[in-house]
Amino acid sequence: MLSQPRFNLYFLSPFFYIPLHIYYRETRNPFIFLIGGTASFFFTIHWITHAITYYGGFPYIFSLLPLLLLSFVLGSFFLLFAYLRESIRRILTIPYSVLDPIVWVSTEYVKTFLFTGFPWALVGYSVWQKETLIQIADIGGVYMISFVIISISGFICDLYEYIKSKLWFQTIFSFFFCMLFLSFTVLYGVYRKEQINSIIQSQGSEIPVVVVQPSIPQDEKWTWEFKEKYLQVNIDLTFSAIDFPYQTVLAVWPETGLTFYLEREPDLANKVLELARKNFYIVAGGLGVSEKKGKQKFYNRAFLITQNRIYKYDKTHLVMFGEYIPLRNFLEKIPFIKSIIEDVEKVAGDFTPGEEVFPIGDDKIKVGVPICFESIFPEINRKFVRDGAKLIAVITNDAWFGYSSGPFQHFSVSAVRAVETRRFVVRSANTGISGAFSPTGKILKQTSLLQRTSFLVKVKLLDIKTFYVKYGDLFSGLCVALSSALYIFSYVLGIRNRNKLR
Repeated sequence: MLSQPRFNLYFLSPFFYIPLHIYYRETRNPFIFLIGGTASFFFTIHWITHAITYYGGFPYIFSLLPLLLLSFVLGSFFLLFAYLRESIRRILTIPYSVLDPIVWVSTEYVKTFLFTGFPWALVGYSVWQKETLIQIADIGGVYMISFVIISISGFICDLYEYIKSKLWFQTIFSFFFCMLFLSFTVLYGVYRKEQINSIIQSQGSEIPVVVVQPSIPQDEKWTWEFKEKYLQVNIDLTFSAIDFPYQTVLAVWPETGLTFYLEREPDLANKVLELARKNFYIVAGGLGVSEKKGKQKFYNRAFLITQNRIYKYDKTHLVMFGEYIPLRNFLEKIPFIKSIIEDVEKVAGDFTPGEEVFPIGDDKIKVGVPICFESIFPEINRKFVRDGAKLIAVITNDAWFGYSSGPFQHFSVSAVRAVETRRFVVRSANTGISGAFSPTGKILKQTSLLQRTSFLVKVKLLDIKTFYVKYGDLFSGLCVALSSALYIFSYVLGIRNRNKLR
């Protein structure tokens, strides 16, 4: 918890499960990892109580139930990690500095996809501000950063084990592997950072980007009387950040930056199109709607508005219980659950997911637009770039988090997305934190929370295709395969050894 934003005590990240390891070695009770993991996530994602109580209107005590449930699910991956590492270690004496990172990355990777996935506060994000250390993300994503950190954790575990047993040779052996991983990370980081900065200087076309943070109160922005007012706020903030003349300007407004139906309210839509005719490309979030057989479907939609055309992308990875209700037909049959679902929908809505991930724009500007929650998924951002995005523009509405650690944690992932894809990343958040990152993960701009503001940043539209963009989660997939093979091998070997003793 302390190694993640907003505390950012990154130097603590290799130590987070060391007390659990020591307790386990003394008691042989693996459930300490479940307890420790659940407690860790309980405090790390405590911000969800703000959304449930302030916007959902539920009592704080009620909000603790989903927090505890989600923390328990995420904490169970700690238990899975402990079970796998100890099952393998009982049979195969592999140093923890080698075994732990392989197993840990496997559990992190599974967490990204299981039950629709929630890869929040991954270990690799703890060093998001350390530019040199995160450069390896363009090879293996955020998981490769986690691998190196957990290798240090594993060495500390080995140190505890081996000093206790006076096994100095094994300690040195473990230290060698740990330093091998860390040295590669640092050397690659220094080299790659310099190389990418050189590419930025010599390649790509430059474009000015205006990022708008309107800080519209969550309980006001969808009311009819405020629609025109807040559209004008976005327009005024856009103009206030820029000194003309520029041939082309990209303006990025947040998720739900358009507090009306762009395709159904022509008077307000014309104001946006009027801005586009002044050589603006406008990225903005809003609602999309389609009607088939008399039934309406709503989408969390990103628009790219130009003077000639409006491009659309619908959010593909929706937030469970925030943007849709799983097993809804079944749950609505339970009377008291049905009323809760209706209350949730009044606040969050009921959306249909988009069918595929793709960048939007024309030959001049093609942008990948992850909407809110999508920015935490490496695979989604990789697909944007693989299919031609030259820039990533994250649009989000972090007003749900309030003044908690949530916006800081959400902001930090964009640094790693920039490195994974080697794209400039601009980020427009309704209430903050908005900002911009270079392809090396360096913060170029950062706003404060709950501040109405805008800023101008000049970025390059790049065509670099990293190893991670080309081949995806090859590294983490290899860790999963290796963990599985080691577990199966140790399981079979354990059975054979027991049979020999009979």
